[in-house]
Amino acid sequence: MKLRDNIKNGRQILVAFLAVVLISGFYTATDAFSGSDEEYDSLNPAKVIIKKGPAGSFDHLATHTLSIVELNKNGYRFWGYYTGWNGNGMQTNMGLAYSNDLVNWVKDDSSPVVRDLRWGTVIMVDGVINMFGTRNYGGYSYIVRLTSEDGKNFTEQEMAVAPVNGEKNQNPFIFYDEENQVYRLYYFHLIGKNNRIEEKHSADITQLAVAPENLVMSDRTSILAAPSIFYRDGKYWFFTETCRKVNDVFKWQTLAFVSDNPIMDFEPTEIDKVLIDNDACFMPYLFDNQFNGVFSHKYPDGTWELFRTTYDFNRKNQIYLGEPSTSLSINETKQLAASFILSGGNVQNISAAASWATSDNSIVTIQKGLITAKKEGTAIITVSFGGVSTTEEIYVVKPKSIE
Repeated sequence: MKLRDNIKNGRQILVAFLAVVLISGFYTATDAFSGSDEEYDSLNPAKVIIKKGPAGSFDHLATHTLSIVELNKNGYRFWGYYTGWNGNGMQTNMGLAYSNDLVNWVKDDSSPVVRDLRWGTVIMVDGVINMFGTRNYGGYSYIVRLTSEDGKNFTEQEMAVAPVNGEKNQNPFIFYDEENQVYRLYYFHLIGKNNRIEEKHSADITQLAVAPENLVMSDRTSILAAPSIFYRDGKYWFFTETCRKVNDVFKWQTLAFVSDNPIMDFEPTEIDKVLIDNDACFMPYLFDNQFNGVFSHKYPDGTWELFRTTYDFNRKNQIYLGEPSTSLSINETKQLAASFILSGGNVQNISAAASWATSDNSIVTIQKGLITAKKEGTAIITVSFGGVSTTEEIYVVKPKSIE
C-alpha cells in the first residue's frame, strides 16, 4: 500500500482520541467524531512522564520509546522499559521504570537492564516478559527476542528477524492480537530505497523467528519507521512514522491508519498526522478502559523526553475472575476461569485468550489461567484482556501432614 498525502473527501473513520495534533509536547484536538460504536471526546493534554537522567547516566540525553506491562510486582503495578541514550554514537541501552498510576514513574536504581539494545518492546506471556529489540542499529540491523522471569535479568533467546547484508530490520513492536489469539511482530524493513513495514505472527511467540513475513505497507519516496498498533471496537488502529519537509526543513511525523484487518487494507484516518514537528515513536496502550499514548518529544537542544496523553473510554468493560482459590498447597494446581463483561452486559469466556501474569514465578506459575504452586509465599495473579484487568492474591502454604 502506497502512503498518500491526501485523504479521500468525506472519510469519517477517525474517532477523536486519534483526532489530535501534538506539537512540541502540546496539542490541539478536533471536535468529537463518531467512530466504531461509540462517540469519543478529545485527548487530554500531553505531559512529561520520564525525564532525562543526570549527567553521566546512560539516559542523560534521551528517554525514548516506552513499552509498558502490568506486572503488580515489588509494590508497583506497571513496569516500563525505555531506550536511554548518553551520546555514545548509535549505542543505546534499555532502562526500567515503575509506576502505579502511569503518571509518576520511578527509575530502577540498577538501570540499564539490557545493554546495547534499541527500541525494546515487551509483552507478558504466561508470566514471562518477552522483549523484542534492535541490535546493530546504524548497520545491518536485526531484531532479537529476550526473556525475563523477574523483569530485570534478561536472557537473549533467538533472532526474531535475522540480519541481511545491505538491509535494515528494526523498530519492532510486539502485539498480542486477542481477536485471533496470535502474537504479531511489526517492524521496519529497508531494502535499498524501499521502505517497508512488515509483520510476522504465530500462536507461539517462540516461533515468530520462522514465521513468514507479511507486507503491511511500503513507500519508495518517504521513510517508514516505528510501527505500532492497538485493537478496540472491532478496528485495528495502526501508526507509522515518516520524515517530510515542512517549510524546507525535514521533520518526523507519525501517521494514523485504520482497518478491519491487522495486516492489510489500512486506510488513512480522517486526520492522518498524529504527531508532527519531530515528536516521535508513538506507542498506544489500553489500561482500565483508558487509552494511553506515549511518545518521545525532542527539545531544541536535541535531547528527548517521554510524554503521555490519555483518553477515557465512555463504555466501561470489565473482567470477572470466577472461583478464585486464595490458598494453595505446594505442587497444587488450580484452573482459573476469566470472563470479559462488555458494558452492555454481554459475557465472553476469555480464559484461553487473555494475558496472564504472576508477580513471582518462583511462588506460582501461570499458563492460560492454570496456576501451579511452587513454594511458600504470596503472589499476585493478573489477567488482562480488552484494555482492562483484574488481580487475585494467591497464598501458597505447605501441604498438611498426613496423620
